[in-house]
Amino acid sequence: MLIESLIRLGKPFTSTAPDPREVILAVTNAGDERLRFYERVYLVEIKKHEEELQVAAHPYSTFGSYKTDGKKDVFFTNKNQAAAIPVIIPQGGDPTSPQGRYAIPAYLTYDSQFKDFANDSNKIAAFLNGRLNRTMVNVELDEDDINSIAEVLHPHFLAAQKEDIKGKILGIIALMFVGDDNSTYTLATRASNPATEVEVAPSRLEPDKKIIAHLDRIAPLVWDAKLEEGAEQGRKEQGTSYCSFCGSTGEVVSAYCKAWPWFTTTWEGPLPLELDKKNMVESIALCKECYSALTFGANLFSSTVQALPFWLTKEIFSPSSSPAGKQLSREMRGNPEPIYGGMLVLPVLDNLPHESEEIDLFLDGVRQMAARSKGSALDRHLQNITGFEVLLPETFQDDLYRLNLLYYSGNPSRADIHLRANIEDVLPSVATKIDDLLQEIGIFASKVHSYYFPPTSKWQQGNYTSLFYLLVTAYGAGYLWSGLSTVLHRRPLTEKRFVINAVQRMQELSRKLPDSMWELRREILFYLVFREFLSRYNEEIAEQGGLDIMRPWQELANVLAVAPLELRCADVEELGFAVGNVIREFSRWYWMSTRSGAEGKGRDFIKHRVMKFHSRLTPDLIWREGLARLGEYALKLDMGIPAEFKEKTGVIITEFSRLRNEVEADKDKFMASFWAGYALQGAGKFEAEAEENSEELINS
Repeated sequence: MLIESLIRLGKPFTSTAPDPREVILAVTNAGDERLRFYERVYLVEIKKHEEELQVAAHPYSTFGSYKTDGKKDVFFTNKNQAAAIPVIIPQGGDPTSPQGRYAIPAYLTYDSQFKDFANDSNKIAAFLNGRLNRTMVNVELDEDDINSIAEVLHPHFLAAQKEDIKGKILGIIALMFVGDDNSTYTLATRASNPATEVEVAPSRLEPDKKIIAHLDRIAPLVWDAKLEEGAEQGRKEQGTSYCSFCGSTGEVVSAYCKAWPWFTTTWEGPLPLELDKKNMVESIALCKECYSALTFGANLFSSTVQALPFWLTKEIFSPSSSPAGKQLSREMRGNPEPIYGGMLVLPVLDNLPHESEEIDLFLDGVRQMAARSKGSALDRHLQNITGFEVLLPETFQDDLYRLNLLYYSGNPSRADIHLRANIEDVLPSVATKIDDLLQEIGIFASKVHSYYFPPTSKWQQGNYTSLFYLLVTAYGAGYLWSGLSTVLHRRPLTEKRFVINAVQRMQELSRKLPDSMWELRREILFYLVFREFLSRYNEEIAEQGGLDIMRPWQELANVLAVAPLELRCADVEELGFAVGNVIREFSRWYWMSTRSGAEGKGRDFIKHRVMKFHSRLTPDLIWREGLARLGEYALKLDMGIPAEFKEKTGVIITEFSRLRNEVEADKDKFMASFWAGYALQGAGKFEAEAEENSEELINS
């Protein structure tokens, strides 16, 4: 259950007295790297003694800086300053309306509100009124006090409208009640404890002092706000219920949680009779400790969530059996619907002792994942496996942990989320083995590519190190998520669907020969590479034994060229390769014999003699119209074919006759290897160049 996993992730943090700064940055949006609301922070310094109210509004502050990102300047949040004024971005509903709970009186302001505030100070007062009663800090302000605050703020919003600002204006209004030594904000000459205090700004009420934010007092208010948020959809008092997860008795609230949009209630259908949106605690109830752990865990998990790259998403949504369809999908303008992925790591047993080395390693590992910072050479980036950038620290590469992967699409900000896959209990050792194999497959692909493509030809070697690309191209989008689960749980992969899809793509390209030869060779490249991956995965990782694949194509080609009389095909696949090889070699003579003049174009043997009026090439057609009649065509056209080729043809005809029943039973495998032999015949002329450029190719 996902909620349980997130509670397990967050509990080691909440149960070990976490640093208040870490709590604020993890649980609120103050930790977001690029939160534009912090570009304009309107600080209002408030001091109330008995009946006297002192108010001073500061010109807006910028809690961050701008850095050039290519062609434009991008705002990056200063997390140290942001922790002093934490805010939470609403998930779902109208973000300009009061919703949820506010730990401190710090409120987001949107572009439309800036315009309203500039036109009328009463709009500012109404804005504050609607939010103050949802704020955890107990503030005693009457209507006149709020109007006074609105009056001192109004000129600043009026000034903002006169600025030449490109794009929408976003900001934060922060009411800072500076009071006694127990307040969240105090006035002092400097921060005495940098670990828990932040200097926010020079004071305007007492110019010789500074406003000091006390993070150790703000953090408990953040937890209280989160708990009250859950209570909005149900609360049970102490002694009347128990927690759905830890079983403790006492006060509980519903699992409703805006820390992650999955836990908002967007279901519009009828709820069970005993439930309503204000009484969801009857469904799932959480104690304060579990609710805090859920909030912390959800935010930690969200820090790992990223969208899959667009090139990969296009591959996922492209038809696997049609080269033309795949190419069209790749060239489509615009971006497909994003698919998001995230990973969390959990210990197998929830018995990490407090204040121990084990729990410290776990906490450090999760923090490292959230920050995406590589600490040592043994840390792993698992993008080749997961499809998105994620770090697996060395600490978590032990099988005392398990990896959980989640994929979804939709609009998270509107809680419109569609689950695509939830893959649990992945062994870290399996993930690292697969990652190693993918790296080796990428090198193998480079070597194969170098044999029959010029070194200057464009291709993406990185595709062949991507598990997503390999699976979706081999099996199709409909089998992607089940295939990913199969691999990550090291169950054996089958070859049938892969061969069927490969043959369909090759057959479609064969109708456009010879113009489609380069595209056909690219399909053969994928076929050979995935066959290698499939065999090695099943043997080395699934431990089910490799596929009975044909000998390396270079070895078969060498036998056919040097010692054809010694050829003995071990199976249908080797036979298909040999038949394709000899048909292609004969096609070259046929093309020369049918061209008109020295400069004229000849005819393609496959299209002119074998397929004729047929739209699809089959093993029977290859035998009946091709292989069995090569001698007849050579005689009619007086092609002058060497005796060695005739001997080779005789051997292959004999082999075809011997394996005829096997060919009939496995036509797809025969056709796939036939096209491999056909496309690769004569390949290797780039080998010398490739050896000179091999290092460049492998690293490209």
